[in-house]
Amino acid sequence: MPVSSITIELHMAFYKGGTMYAVRVHWTPACELLASLAAVANRKVYRTIDMGHTWRDGVMKRLPEDVRALMSGEPLAQWAFPMSIAHMSPAGEATGFIDWLALQEPGALYAAFAAVCPGERIPQPGDLERRREKFVKVLKALNDCYFSSVDPRILEALKADAEQKARLVSGLPGREIVELATNGLQVDDTPGLDSVRITPQYHCRPMNLIDIYGTNEMVYFYPVETPEDLSDGIPQRLLRMGDAISDASRLKILRFLKSGPHTFTEIVGFTGLYKSTVHYHLVILRAAGLLTIHMSGYEADNYSLRPKAIDMLASTMRSFLGVEKA
Repeated sequence: MPVSSITIELHMAFYKGGTMYAVRVHWTPACELLASLAAVANRKVYRTIDMGHTWRDGVMKRLPEDVRALMSGEPLAQWAFPMSIAHMSPAGEATGFIDWLALQEPGALYAAFAAVCPGERIPQPGDLERRREKFVKVLKALNDCYFSSVDPRILEALKADAEQKARLVSGLPGREIVELATNGLQVDDTPGLDSVRITPQYHCRPMNLIDIYGTNEMVYFYPVETPEDLSDGIPQRLLRMGDAISDASRLKILRFLKSGPHTFTEIVGFTGLYKSTVHYHLVILRAAGLLTIHMSGYEADNYSLRPKAIDMLASTMRSFLGVEKA
């Protein structure tokens, strides 16, 4: 039985200085189809995700040769549309979404983009139809050769997670719901931000994928852990945390960030390491959920220690080992 979509508006979250924005949960199978595409085709993503190169290479081998050539030959941004296009479609199922996109007249599609994308991200009319044809071709192939056979328990878990985040509305401020869902992203004061939309995704975990929906809404595609019955019994979160704290430089960064938020430049200055090395360490620490990332739109302004992650490490270890708290 197909897994249905879920769109839930939560509540208003009030911040320091009077800033407020609405928080929404929005998930459909089409959203996960686009997450799987990002996991396969986006070089910045597939090199750092849990799915790994073996999975990615296996999916690529299933695709027709001309589709593989298209995906390998051009950067994703040159032929794909932003992931939030899945939120524009009235059809939530993967096949229905692809059919909807294929039938959109260029004028109507341009109007749809103009309504939800900043000006610089709207595909130009002369390029729109060509890009749409390529995008639909890739999506059809990916759906036929891979996504249509994805274990339905994955989609069920994503829907269940979206429903669980909606149930938190009665007990948590919206800001905390976003921080919890994204494993550390803290959306602070951002001029003009009216709402944040959160969408669970599986294929790009442990990464958060960030998009813009309109001129005043951010979209965070947040990672959801592997359902327990699909894993080997070892929580991925525990493995990431163990990896994160196994390096002396990362432990020093965590202790430095205990004093409060610091910029990337300040962290580089403290460590004395190359920028690329610090970036690598921060990726590992973010994936483990050990950092709070203070966001302003797309950008991470500052980093700080995420204290709740220390308790989470202990509780996850106790749960895995079956040891009760003393």
